[in-house]
Amino acid sequence: MARLLTRLYEAETPRMLRGGDDARVELLFRLIRHDETVVRNGLILEEEDGSVVGYGALSPGAGQRRPTPLGPVLREARALLGTNAALTFVGGYAKLQSLVCAPLPADTAQLHSLVVDPALRGRGLGQQLVGRLEDGARRTGHRAVLLYCLEGNPAVRLYQRHGYRHTSTPPIAGPRRFLRHPGSALVKSLTADATESCAWAVADPTPVRLA
Repeated sequence: MARLLTRLYEAETPRMLRGGDDARVELLFRLIRHDETVVRNGLILEEEDGSVVGYGALSPGAGQRRPTPLGPVLREARALLGTNAALTFVGGYAKLQSLVCAPLPADTAQLHSLVVDPALRGRGLGQQLVGRLEDGARRTGHRAVLLYCLEGNPAVRLYQRHGYRHTSTPPIAGPRRFLRHPGSALVKSLTADATESCAWAVADPTPVRLA
């Protein structure tokens, strides 16, 4: 899963995670190990051989994620990437946390960290992943889901076709309000009729494991 998440950073924040491939994957592995909510709140798409081909996470509106302390992140990044690359990564990491850890209404869940193996795009895995996460939000009583698209992410058009609409970005108190990647917030109501709520359904679904 760490290798897949490095692809997410490369696609959405291409100058944030620098260094050799093995070092970058190891850094993401260590961050996942330190923050158990990455797995606990995540949905993993697996092939029959157990390889991870997609991942996404759902954070509840009540009790949103707490930002990861940046000191340990800097130490791990510096040991693996070097000082300059570590400072760049931690600065970007803080900006990302300002998005995924923003306070939300209790009835709104947040989708984040959505990624599919680039080699397998076109098979409907992204649609399935989002659909399963939306179903999880419904089962836990949420009436809406919110996600962020960083500036330049072409997926925003896909989300809009499936019921997501631009909305204001939830406010953050304190200095973190100045630390945000440019992008837009999108929200989707989960109380629409069944036709819209099933828009993400795909035939012949890939096996899914809920971690």
